Amino acid sequence: LSALAGYYASVFFSFNQAMTGWLPWVLMGAIAGVAVSAPAGARPNGAPAARGSGVARFAWALAGTALVAAGVVLILADRSAGQAQRAAQRGDISDAVGSVRAATRWNPLEPRYLLELGFYEEAAGVNVGPEHRDKALSAYHRLNTWFEPSAVGLAREAQARANVAFTTAADKEGVFTLLERAARLDPYSAELRQGIADFYASVGEDERAR
Repeated sequence: LSALAGYYASVFFSFNQAMTGWLPWVLMGAIAGVAVSAPAGARPNGAPAARGSGVARFAWALAGTALVAAGVVLILADRSAGQAQRAAQRGDISDAVGSVRAATRWNPLEPRYLLELGFYEEAAGVNVGPEHRDKALSAYHRLNTWFEPSAVGLAREAQARANVAFTTAADKEGVFTLLERAARLDPYSAELRQGIADFYASVGEDERAR
């Protein structure tokens, strides 16, 4: 029952969490069931309760409480991410940035939130102020440093880095290195490779574009 409750609570906020976020709820239900399944002193044939059974029950109940708290935190994080999407849809980029930033605080182990944070910060760099460009680069860099890098994450970081600093040879090589890593991670994505080639062509690197 707790697994179903968690599933339906999750699906209100994030479809991709619903298929993987059920395990803590199953464990919570199992732990709660063990913790309250029988009175502490009940034993077959009237045997006395084993010493330490109360401690074990307390430990199970504590673990169940921790899982409940973890589930609530995950739901709050997804709720903040959903609020960010709705704010972006109505054109309130500042509110979108604040909401997705709250999602990263609730659940710092979800890479999707950092990817969204970088995207909204980039949009804020255009619509709100250039200071958000540095924040976008920081979000993408955290994403690619804390988690296994993806082609999309590396390409986004390269674009954000080019928006912040693309004047010296060192700046350019930093961007190009990220793009080459992205291309190696996903060599079969025609869209990604075309985007990289277009970027090279736009900055006069025709040899790299080929």
